[in-house]
Amino acid sequence: MSLITKEALYGWCKIAYDDLESRPDRKAPFRLCRDSAEMGQIMARELVDEIRTRNEQGEPLKGLARAPVTRLHAFAGSRNPAD
Repeated sequence: MSLITKEALYGWCKIAYDDLESRPDRKAPFRLCRDSAEMGQIMARELVDEIRTRNEQGEPLKGLARAPVTRLHAFAGSRNPAD
């Protein structure tokens, strides 16, 4: 893992939030959300989709989720574990 210098950190902090998504020099995917609730919904939907894909392929999925499964289903827009 590489460390970021103080100068590089300050450089990134100066970038307007609405310019971050299109930065060609970013090293990780970036998605701008309205708020933490929207981010939670996106993350839950992606987790549910990944679980479904792995199950269909017969592959295990190892990971940690901080929220109870019932809350993840609520975030993903469904309370039905089959969805």
